[in-house]
Amino acid sequence: MDSTHSVARRIPKAVIGLATLPASLLFGLLWQRWGAAVAFTTGALLAATAALLLLMVRSKLEPSDALGASPPPAAT
Repeated sequence: MDSTHSVARRIPKAVIGLATLPASLLFGLLWQRWGAAVAFTTGALLAATAALLLLMVRSKLEPSDALGASPPPAAT
């Protein structure tokens, strides 16, 4: 396996790992301060917001871009 492939596989894992710490700290702070209901509700709202943003970005892409395929041939 070449080094470029290895780095490409590690970058997403590093980003997820770095994002997990602040997310966990925020969740713990919310839980301690306002209780489990607020912590889980905030998590659900953030997840729903992320899903909506992904749908908005996806809808702005061309179908061929979203699938990673080339556009269909033009009719003659």
